[in-house]
Amino acid sequence: MSCPPSRSLSAISSSRATMVSHKEFVGAGKTPGLQVWRIENLDLKPVPKALHGSFYTGDAYLLLFTTSAPSYNIHMWLGDECSQDESGAVAIFATQLDDFLGGGPVQYREVQNFESNTLVGYFRSGIKYQKGGVASGFQHVVTNDMNVKRLLHIKGRRAIRATEVDMSWSNFNKGDCFIIDLGKDVYQWCGSQCNRFERLKASQVAIDIRDNERNGRAKLHMVEEGEEPAAVIEALGPKSTIAPGTDDEKVDTSNRKKGALYMISDASGAMKVSAVAPSSPFKQAMLSAEECYILDNGVDRNIFVWKGPKANMSERKAAMSAGQQFIKDKGYSNKTQIQVLPAGAETTLFKQFFIDWKDKDETTGPSKAYTIGRIAKVEQVPFDASTLHSDKAMAAQHGMVDDGKGKVQIWRVENGAMAPVDPSAYGHFYGGDCYLILYSYRLGGREQHIIYTWQGLRCSQDELAASAFLTVKLDDSMGGSPVQVRVTQGQEPPHLMSLFAGKPMIIHSGGTSSKGGQSQTSSTRLFHIRQSSSRATRAVEVEASASSLNTNDVFVLKSPKAVFVWRGMGASDEEMAAAKHVVGFLGGSAAQVSERKEPAPSPTTAVHYLATKCVDTVKHRQETKWFMPWGPDQCDKIRTFDEAMAKKIEANNIVFAVHIPLSNKEMSAWFQFMLVILQFDIAFKMYNQIEDGALVTIDVGLAYRDDTVSEWTEMAHSYEQRKLSCNFTTTKTFENEGRYYECDLLPFMEVGSVAHKYYLLNIRLPVNERKKVNVGIGEIKDIRLVSIHQNGGFTKVWFAMKTFLTPSILIIMIWYWRRITLMSRPPVLLEKVILALGISMTFINIPVEWFSVGFNWTWMLLFGDIRQGIFYSMLLSFWIIFCGEHLMDQTERNRFSVYWKQVGPIVFGSFCLFIFDMCERGVQLTNPFYSIWASDVGTELAMAFIIVAGICACLYFLFLCFMVFQVFRNISGKRTSLPAMSRARRLHYEGLIFRFKFLMLVTLACAAMTVIFFIISQVNEGHWHWGEHTVEVNSAFFTGIYGMWNLYVFAIMFLYAPSHKRYGDEQSSGQCITGDAGANSGEDIQLTTTITHVDGPTEIYKMTGKEAQE
Repeated sequence: MSCPPSRSLSAISSSRATMVSHKEFVGAGKTPGLQVWRIENLDLKPVPKALHGSFYTGDAYLLLFTTSAPSYNIHMWLGDECSQDESGAVAIFATQLDDFLGGGPVQYREVQNFESNTLVGYFRSGIKYQKGGVASGFQHVVTNDMNVKRLLHIKGRRAIRATEVDMSWSNFNKGDCFIIDLGKDVYQWCGSQCNRFERLKASQVAIDIRDNERNGRAKLHMVEEGEEPAAVIEALGPKSTIAPGTDDEKVDTSNRKKGALYMISDASGAMKVSAVAPSSPFKQAMLSAEECYILDNGVDRNIFVWKGPKANMSERKAAMSAGQQFIKDKGYSNKTQIQVLPAGAETTLFKQFFIDWKDKDETTGPSKAYTIGRIAKVEQVPFDASTLHSDKAMAAQHGMVDDGKGKVQIWRVENGAMAPVDPSAYGHFYGGDCYLILYSYRLGGREQHIIYTWQGLRCSQDELAASAFLTVKLDDSMGGSPVQVRVTQGQEPPHLMSLFAGKPMIIHSGGTSSKGGQSQTSSTRLFHIRQSSSRATRAVEVEASASSLNTNDVFVLKSPKAVFVWRGMGASDEEMAAAKHVVGFLGGSAAQVSERKEPAPSPTTAVHYLATKCVDTVKHRQETKWFMPWGPDQCDKIRTFDEAMAKKIEANNIVFAVHIPLSNKEMSAWFQFMLVILQFDIAFKMYNQIEDGALVTIDVGLAYRDDTVSEWTEMAHSYEQRKLSCNFTTTKTFENEGRYYECDLLPFMEVGSVAHKYYLLNIRLPVNERKKVNVGIGEIKDIRLVSIHQNGGFTKVWFAMKTFLTPSILIIMIWYWRRITLMSRPPVLLEKVILALGISMTFINIPVEWFSVGFNWTWMLLFGDIRQGIFYSMLLSFWIIFCGEHLMDQTERNRFSVYWKQVGPIVFGSFCLFIFDMCERGVQLTNPFYSIWASDVGTELAMAFIIVAGICACLYFLFLCFMVFQVFRNISGKRTSLPAMSRARRLHYEGLIFRFKFLMLVTLACAAMTVIFFIISQVNEGHWHWGEHTVEVNSAFFTGIYGMWNLYVFAIMFLYAPSHKRYGDEQSSGQCITGDAGANSGEDIQLTTTITHVDGPTEIYKMTGKEAQE
């Protein structure tokens, strides 16, 4: 329906040359906001603010939106039933308004039902279409629930394009990136199969939207497929199945043809359009400042008209009409949108067609925003709290409205309501919660308010939705005056960090602060302390790994036994002061460690995992399907069992999934082995308590793969039982329901090699009430796993030591045996035992572990235990024989049968150790989930072995000390013979005795360290059964003991290698040394223990023998 014009269109057109501006333009653009005029009788009539958003389908409208920068958008809205005169009139008025505002506005041609998202965004309640026009008045009203958001599709490989599509999950696919523009928040969503070019282009588009279309005020969010936040789900609705990606190469070809560039010129006296480039991409240099251009994107129903800053007035004014004529000439739909863009106000969709587009002072990343307006350069101002209110530039740069000393109130979102947080806990935020922080301060004599909505990364969807609702509710209760700021965990602004009276803001990775809802924290935690530009500090819990450390910051590490404060080389004193608050919260006193002065690390690393609860929609699919906790093929998840009950999901359909290692990491063959320990988080319920002797039945499967796209291959599957040992430390009353039991750690899995990059555990807890399976085990809330593996760096050091020591010991052993074969006599027992000790040392030294890096040798742990057992038995037997052969009161020497009472128990103990090892690690070769600790009998047997082994080791050491004492006593008794000798011979034997005593003391020290190491290593292997009392063996101790063994064996073979030389007649005849041999030719014997006798390896050996006693 059209309205009859009151005067001709030609009259308006002819008056343009003389009319400077319309009277309605006097107040245009003076204040930020929206102004709307309607064409009535070919004149402008303002539309009351209350009617903004209501459009008559028979009319044309002119809209002006002014920002605070200021910048301007001019929109011409044409109803479906608008007359040609009205559409022409609104075009003329738009040109006049553009002239009035200096030619700087961006012009849009809007058509009913095809409005741009820019226009739609002005009206929160949507646009209402009303039938009729000026002449017909008010008639039937039709409400159109149009969405005020937009979705951009980023597609291509080299010729990448951003295309606006409908806001629907149906437009998403796995192979592309999308920009979900929600006004204040811009989300970059990347599919699991998108390429890196699309990621880069999406980042550029998102940054440009923030910098240029939102004046730097929007916040960017990076979202991966499968990790969509609540705001995205709320905007797009429930997520449906994402379609697979399409061929980027084909899209590239299509994208290259989507744009064409034309120049508008009146040089010939008439307005003409000439082609510049037939297809995109274009170069920015193609745009001349003296001309106007049309960028044809008609295939996407978009036409852009670019006005050069130095173009003549006639060309600039004819831009819109030229665009309309271009649509007609091309035969495009009359619904095609036209955007008139002055230089410097180009939109993101326009700039994407240029391969080298550069904005003035544009940003290079998402960290800092490009500011539009009149300021050419913004200098960086250092933060100074004393000038916070007087220095507005400094306050704006650092996001600080004041010094943070106002009033703070904090609520936690709990059960859909606001639960006040105890003021003593202010500053602590848990990743499983959402919080509302109301900050009140005075500025200019008026009270101002800010509402921070803090959302943890592990909070539930219900809590996310409730936090948004409660924020609006709190804002409404205060008359809409507060400023609302949504904060995601890890993205806290400096001002929020400064609200806690000089203390750091402490952010826990998970858990909750609600009463009785706390889950058990990890025994090892790492907090990253960092200072912001405003000097506020934040302590964020991060993964307890060396890769988390940063040389510029401070970290607080809490281990089961100690607390450490690690200071990087670039850390500040303020960060160290904040560390004291974190240490005070964690408890205990901390040891300060500076970068590059760290103590020796443990040879193993422990990584903590929280199992993800997956829903198996089809029962019994363990053989055909594996459940992934995250990634593109992630399972359908639930957060709590309450959610499962609400959705009527049975316990048998819940699968606990754990991916090893954590995301973005890989396992390595250098890790050598993988030990996994299990712990249940069990909540106390009066009606569902843990029964005495409760057994948990576990249906567990282990799979592996070596890349992120292959199918999982099953490695093992088993049904296991573990006995719960839990203690509830408080009174069992209804008031204490929901609190957690304290449960012991349970052995779960051990793999003898780490030959694959990724492992996946799927754990089920099958329930069968008739068979009493998993009945009476309490209310299990979560399953936690601790994966322990050898450090890759330690493995390399260990391999290098073995590689170096093996040939060293082998060479000295060959030299030692050659010295024995040169003797005319047969080797004595002590020489044979020393050779056997060297062989056993060589056997344990051989670096066969190198092969485990390339082969899946799961028996390496068992083989290592066997080698170590052989060496232990040989070393312990050697010390008994070594001392026994040097006892002066030994009646029978050089006979192994004499030592069967001492060596027999050693051999028997070593055999028992082998049987015990075969009972566990031998079975684990076929079933890695088997554990001798799982049953009562096995646990008692294992504990008895550790205790008995420790006692026997101590008794052995005491017996060895007794034997050494006897040797010392008898050697001291023979010193009475020395005064009768000549001076040279006396000095010689005094030197021998001194060196021998020193060797025996070294033997005792070596034996003591070996016994201690044996006990500690046995306790360390079963440390989860000792409660909180754990023993940690660092790499320095481990490699030190190993090096000590090699040095000791090396020294023994060198010192006790026999000599084929003969020294004087006395030695040749075996004459007793107690005679007066002062004139004997042997008095000039060298004073060294390497001088040997034909009857034995050393003179000390001969001196302590039977002949000496006679």
